[in-house]
Amino acid sequence: MIQIDLLSGDKLSFEPYKGLSIVSLNGSSKKFHIDEGPLRIICDTLSHGNYHHLDNLIDSTGRKILDKGVRTIKYDKQGFYVVEDNNEDELINRYHCIPGDKYEEKHCIVLNNGTILANQWFDDIMVLPHGYFKVFKDNKENLLNLNSEFYLHSYVDFITVFYGDYAYYINDGVLYKANKSGEHIKIKELNTLPVKGKYILRQLRVEDGNVVGYNKPISTFQFPYNSLVYKAYGDDFLPTENNGTNVIDKHSRLIFNQWYDSVEFSHMPGLYYVCRNNLWSMVDIAENKVVGSEYSLLTPFQCGYAIARNTNNTYCVVDISGKIIVDGFTSVLQTQKGGIWNVQYYKNDSHKTFFHGQGNSFIFIIQCLLTETNWLGLLEKDNIWYYFDDNQQMVPFCEYKLSISSDK
Repeated sequence: MIQIDLLSGDKLSFEPYKGLSIVSLNGSSKKFHIDEGPLRIICDTLSHGNYHHLDNLIDSTGRKILDKGVRTIKYDKQGFYVVEDNNEDELINRYHCIPGDKYEEKHCIVLNNGTILANQWFDDIMVLPHGYFKVFKDNKENLLNLNSEFYLHSYVDFITVFYGDYAYYINDGVLYKANKSGEHIKIKELNTLPVKGKYILRQLRVEDGNVVGYNKPISTFQFPYNSLVYKAYGDDFLPTENNGTNVIDKHSRLIFNQWYDSVEFSHMPGLYYVCRNNLWSMVDIAENKVVGSEYSLLTPFQCGYAIARNTNNTYCVVDISGKIIVDGFTSVLQTQKGGIWNVQYYKNDSHKTFFHGQGNSFIFIIQCLLTETNWLGLLEKDNIWYYFDDNQQMVPFCEYKLSISSDK
């Protein structure tokens, strides 16, 4: 059993096969509460010799919400369940390590009242801030809100995050700005970048100019010759060349008019981190600089917020508009949700990665905590660690002196 002291006087405890729990001063223990919403996630069936279990949702009367078990169900604190399913052929092949001849995934959103949003399943869903979703069908995209309203009348090549009053989108090589009143303003036509050759992209491969993954063509992208190309969140691609870095769309057209020293993806569609002279700023897809300062570090967005390092080596939390929500912290512990099981530790101008099993007991239990919760991370000031709650407030959590040089 591993424990750390909390400022409340209780202890946060981790025990194998039991997970996280809160131990009070009188010794009583209760499971660490993670909000799972008003519906209950249950194990519906076991399939293919118990290689994989399928989940379902039930309401307070015991009624099943979905007509069959699905692969995963996750609750989001915005008030809904993200459901993912796939075909059985893929399951059999995955767990027998045989390349599958089929790979079909479908996703839907189940609301707290047990209804399926828009009564539709999609090829993929990306959860965005403020009650919006980016939904994918047949390699096209749209925005959908919690009232089952689509932002655009038809699906397009690429659509950005909803900024409050407007969203940008790309269709047929043209960048548009769409607002709530239904106006579609043409911003510019994208320039085509000459392409040739084949390239290997992480776990994907390119055949005859097509990106192929899981034995199913997922798009028809092509890439610039002699470039380093990355698969990115939101189906953009990043070419790096001698004269700088830019972003290309699905048909190898340049997004930005200018080239930067470096470009990173923010995990928010249409919002990018660009670097010049070792300083990072945020720009949108129309290359407008998002209101805010320049930073020496920007971490990917999670749940609508990112952590930034100021030029004086303190840390702050910013939203998608670039507004600084809280500021003045000395160090940060953060995990990327759904990513590699590790903890990123930032202190002043230093950075260290603790992979699973590395670091002391404090790092281990914080790793478990951040992996299981929707917390953006823990931020430290004067050895007090805080978490960022749903009301945009920093809540003191525990006291611990952590050093990059001393913790292995």
